[in-house]
Amino acid sequence: MDIEQGQKWLTRARTLDLKIREKIYLIEALYTCCGLQGISYDKISVVSSPDNKLERIMADIDKEQRELVKLRQKKEIVLREIVQTINTLDECPERTILYGYYVGCEEMEKISEEIGYELSYCYRLKKRGIEML
Repeated sequence: MDIEQGQKWLTRARTLDLKIREKIYLIEALYTCCGLQGISYDKISVVSSPDNKLERIMADIDKEQRELVKLRQKKEIVLREIVQTINTLDECPERTILYGYYVGCEEMEKISEEIGYELSYCYRLKKRGIEML
């Protein structure tokens, strides 16, 4: 597999993972906008605007959560394709690095530390693993 093409194809799961994290951040931020409103019993509540802020925010949250579900489903499909391709390699350090980086979405520094190889060597093994695919 060509290095550039292989990296682009394998990076799809990492890209989706970043989009998923962004959606989660957005949903959490929207939830902070739903603060409880104080209730006053001394006056009759009057709607001063036809816009219901809480309802609008909850609708936005629902929309974002539906998109999040779709992204997670898409990531699952992509991960299955990537795993199937990586599994064509025999057991080797290249395979472990490809799994950690592209399937586990781990940083190369962490992978390097976990398997006990130098960081620069891990990058070479990743490149070689892509070529072997």
